[in-house]
Amino acid sequence: MYNSNVSISSLIEQIESEADVITRIEDEFYLKWVNIVQQTLYKELIEQYSHSEVETDGDLYLDDIEVTLEQAPVEYDDIVKIYIDGEELTKASVTTAFTIPDKDIYYYDSANSVVRIRCKMPYDKINVVYRVRPKIAEETSEY
Repeated sequence: MYNSNVSISSLIEQIESEADVITRIEDEFYLKWVNIVQQTLYKELIEQYSHSEVETDGDLYLDDIEVTLEQAPVEYDDIVKIYIDGEELTKASVTTAFTIPDKDIYYYDSANSVVRIRCKMPYDKINVVYRVRPKIAEETSEY
């Protein structure tokens, strides 16, 4: 992941020294702004991916995808591909899951917060390729 070596608190100090604002803007506002910009950049522009092998013989729980300390937990929209024994599964919707019953697919069951896997062959692990995003900063001293 990109690291500018500029802390959020340093960025706030620099903005405050250059901005001509009558009332002081709270640090929490800057923190939210930095998080929104950073998450949007990584979701929309920066194409950085990682891979995780998850042991399961059924559904995929997103919390089971291991990430580094600098990364945000994987969300369903971050998943790019899922493979079982080298075969790519097709990303589908819940509707497709019921209308095309013979295809190996995965889809998100939002009611249960789980990625449903439907595959004809038995498996005990899956490989997930996902988009990497930085973790959400909770304090201005981070980064």
